[in-house]
Amino acid sequence: MAYALGPGSPFEEIVRRHGRILLMGVGHNRSSMLHHSESKIANHRRKTRQFPVRGDGQISWVEVPDVGDDNDTFFPTVGAEFERRDLSVRSGFVGEANAVLFDADAYDRFAQRRLSELLQNGGG
Repeated sequence: MAYALGPGSPFEEIVRRHGRILLMGVGHNRSSMLHHSESKIANHRRKTRQFPVRGDGQISWVEVPDVGDDNDTFFPTVGAEFERRDLSVRSGFVGEANAVLFDADAYDRFAQRRLSELLQNGGG
């Protein structure tokens, strides 16, 4: 399925190229990479998005499927668990902002496993 943040997106390239994720001044509830990870599991949450498309001088709206919203349900938990368990995590401050840096591929693998478990056991 071709979700905006799913397989084939720039997020997949970040993982494939062993990139790193920097959260600065925000928590895992704002991590778009977790939407990418969730889009790759069988039991992910789903929603429909609407986008305007311009063609022939007119705007029409197109509905497309996408991975659902988390609304602080599981992402903060998954992120906190990952930070406690993964050796790639580095944290500190940039100015007054809390900053957390970690490997994207390790985060993605962990998030897929944990989100699958959480969603299977009573989520979304």
